[in-house]
Amino acid sequence: MRRFATAALAAALALPLGACRKALPSSVIVYARGEDSESLDPQGFDDGESSKVADQIFESLVSFGPGTCDLVPGLAESWTASPDGLSWEFRLRKGVKFHDGTPFDAEAVVFTMQRLLDEKNPLRPPVKVPYDSYYRGIVESVAAKDPHTVLFTLEKPSATFLPNMAMFAAAVVSPTAVRKTGAALFGKNPVGTGPFRFDSWSQGEKKITLLRNEEWWGGKAGVERVIFRTIPDNNSRLTALRSGDCNWMDGINCEDLDACRKDPELKVWSATGMNVGYLAMNTERKPFDDVRVRRAVNLAVDRRKVVEGLYYGSARPAVHPMPPGTLGYDESTPLPAPDPAKAKALLAEAGFPAGFDTELYAMPNPRPYFPSPLKIAEVLKADLAAVGIRARIVSPGDFSLYREATSNGKHALAMLGWTTDNGDPDNFLFTFFSKESAVKGPGALNVSFWVDPRMQDLLRAGQAEMDGAKRAALYREALALVADQVPLVPVAHADTPYVSRAGFEGFLVQPSGDLVLHRVKPPPAE
Repeated sequence: MRRFATAALAAALALPLGACRKALPSSVIVYARGEDSESLDPQGFDDGESSKVADQIFESLVSFGPGTCDLVPGLAESWTASPDGLSWEFRLRKGVKFHDGTPFDAEAVVFTMQRLLDEKNPLRPPVKVPYDSYYRGIVESVAAKDPHTVLFTLEKPSATFLPNMAMFAAAVVSPTAVRKTGAALFGKNPVGTGPFRFDSWSQGEKKITLLRNEEWWGGKAGVERVIFRTIPDNNSRLTALRSGDCNWMDGINCEDLDACRKDPELKVWSATGMNVGYLAMNTERKPFDDVRVRRAVNLAVDRRKVVEGLYYGSARPAVHPMPPGTLGYDESTPLPAPDPAKAKALLAEAGFPAGFDTELYAMPNPRPYFPSPLKIAEVLKADLAAVGIRARIVSPGDFSLYREATSNGKHALAMLGWTTDNGDPDNFLFTFFSKESAVKGPGALNVSFWVDPRMQDLLRAGQAEMDGAKRAALYREALALVADQVPLVPVAHADTPYVSRAGFEGFLVQPSGDLVLHRVKPPPAE
């Protein structure tokens, strides 16, 4: 039976896209999405489409509990901290192997962390390591005490250290594989310890294939194979799902959800995402270097209209640049009401009584926080036009080009967003507003390029403060500073819907947006 299933699977996957639905074996997930991954090297990317795949291949020492941001053991069975919070000892799982057959051990952890911490490490990814600032300046050293024990020594106590160790950026890579392929090629030939192993990546087709890791320490995944396919258009993806060309998709138009829920051949899964979609203003470009102009933009945008008109009940208007429930979120702050008259007065005071022309960059592909970005861009454009800001929408051909443009500051206004990596406020505010995140080039995440000394002090203080109440107070002060200086306009916190063919069970999406595909149980074979 096993030989027959394997042969049938190979034959089915050889069929062209568009063949009958029965060509998809029940043991295969064909997951359609709007954009391809950029890299599968966990130390070398910061985009959601890359993490969506890499999360199946790699694991970190610390993980998240199912459906929560609670920290639980991952590749480390347990950990202890010294009373002063400067020494952290992790005890590793025994018997775990990388997909290339080499053992997972303490030396692999040290190797991985050195890629993050050492800027001169020849085996770092060839592009700027996006998340290294989450660890550098906090981790002083990493050492292997024995094959199954790792000691981290911190420069100072850190409230963010442990949650950051659960992020994909700290996922442990195979030293043998990195040395064999070289750092430049590892992102296209990834080797981890996770429930699925890398099989192939067709750059032309934008298709990535993963195979089940038959020796995973957590037990075998429910499906044998996962194929990630890129279908840029939301409508085309849904058509492919209904015809059976794929059996899973994300990035669905919100207006299509009701029909999908009523379709007996489909199943809708929804996750309350810890995310925010926002409108960034490039403070290094005139006139957005003037806070009066930024405040005018803030008063022009009608968040409630955007959410009620385009999200169909699957989002909430955003008050702050991090979602409710995050430590330090200020519930007492009301949703800013649009005030076109006041916005016009601020523009006149800033020297623009007749308004001005500008560009609004809008991503071409759906994101969890902006499921229909070009439609949302049109609404934002109309809001801005009502106060005299005449914005031309610019949308590069794919998301990688969009990221390249915004990370290099080519935009005046830009639609972007973020889904938390770990549920911590630092993961939003340090990402959006630190000077470390404002360095132009690959990995730039502070695309407002707003750097404020007081904000920098608050961010570092928040990372180091171990008392929860005091830490929350620091982040409330940071949010007040953002509300006053307005480097960006928070727009929406969106739920994230996924649609599959009926019959699948067990799918889970973490608050971080991580897909837990090894838990999926396939429908009965047809």
